Amino acid sequence: MSKAMYLADEFRPRATIRGGTAMFAADDAIALVQEAHKQRIIILGIDTFRLTEKATEPMMDHILDLSTRGFFADDDWGQSIQFIQERAGQGFHFEIVLGDAIEIGRSRTR
Repeated sequence: MSKAMYLADEFRPRATIRGGTAMFAADDAIALVQEAHKQRIIILGIDTFRLTEKATEPMMDHILDLSTRGFFADDDWGQSIQFIQERAGQGFHFEIVLGDAIEIGRSRTR
């Protein structure tokens, strides 16, 4: 099991699970990103949702995609935390998409 999978399993009890997807309130999402930073686990992206008792509504205007650049930067964790903080007061939940631990700044294709 990868470091990212271990981290996801560690945080899963703090999540709301919908359709098998772990979605975190802002404070827990930030804690997950901070722990990923400590372990040098990359953040591929963050998806944002509005949850009600009966519905899971994806917020398509509130997506952070860090996976398409072809490289990962040391400020991706800070950018991820800022993204969550900017939306924290809106009652959203966040899916944090983790990647494997890699050398930061290195191309995904090397």
